[in-house]
Formats: sequence, structure tokens, C-alpha cells
Amino acid sequence: MFQRQILIFALTATISMACLPAFAEKETAQKGVSADATVLASPEITYKALRSMRDEDPSGCRVLSSSENESVVEEVFDGLPVIGKAVCVYRETYEPQKRISFKMIRSDKLKAFEGEWTLQAVDNGTHTQVRLQSYIDSGIKVPFAKQITEMANSGEIKQQVADLKKSAEHKQKQVAAKNSNASI
Repeated sequence: MFQRQILIFALTATISMACLPAFAEKETAQKGVSADATVLASPEITYKALRSMRDEDPSGCRVLSSSENESVVEEVFDGLPVIGKAVCVYRETYEPQKRISFKMIRSDKLKAFEGEWTLQAVDNGTHTQVRLQSYIDSGIKVPFAKQITEMANSGEIKQQVADLKKSAEHKQKQVAAKNSNASI
């Protein structure tokens, strides 16, 4: 079993090394990786869509406690490179229509999990510039562990930003249709 994991890791590291120059250009000055998008929806609708994403796909995630300004969440991450599955408890802090920050409280395997979503009104408040910044430290002490973790994390956060964009823009269209029907 262990030999199989080493083989999989070696293959992943070899493939990853071929992709590192392109990936390095996307790293930010901050810890970790980030992804951005302009969402064709207001900050209010975008923020509501972001907050509702967990409710729409609750698999592997549960809220342990919640208040107006923060939540404590337990999430199970499956299929992580090298380590497989990890359970992570983290705190989300909310600044409505502007920011959602998250920071790990504890994990069975991860050494760090933190980041934030930022939302900024653009085009006179009709659209929202969204950025998701995320840092994960798997704690694994093997060659290229940081690069492999960041590559996997980069793909995941790009998908999350794309999902938010799709959801918020759909909600914006629903609001616009409702408002146009109300004025008829």
C-alpha cells in the first residue's frame, strides 16, 4: 500500500514539475493562491449567493455553531493529494457584502487552512469584483509538497469562484425578471 502511494506521489510530482512555470505566474504575494472574477450581479446578491452555496451543496460540510458575524464549520476534504482525506474545523467571519474570512481551528491532518473571499462593488454597484485567496499547508515533508498542494488548491478555488459567478448571476437575472414583471 505504502509503495503504491509513493508511486502515485512520484508520478504526480513529475507531472506537476512540468506545470510549475505556468503555475508560478498565478501565485500571489500573499500566502497561497487566489482566483478572481467579475460577477454580473450586485454585491448584495453576490454575497447572498456566496452565503447560500454551502446550503445548496452541504456534502461533507456541517455548521457546528453560528451567529450573525461568524460560524464554526466542520468540513471533510476528500481526495487531497498524498494525504487523501482530512477533517478540518474552521471559523468563518462575516463582513456583509465585503468579506468572508476563514481560518482553521483544528484538523486531523492539515497544518494550516485559511483565506478569504473579498467582494468589491464595480460599475456603480451593478457588478462585483470577487477574489478568493486560500492557503493550505498539508504538513507533509516530501519534495514538491507545497507545489502539489497549491496546484490542487488553485484548481479548487477557480472552480469555487466560477460556481459563485454562475449562482450570483442566475440570482441577479431572477431579481431582474421579477422586477420587470412587477412593473408591468
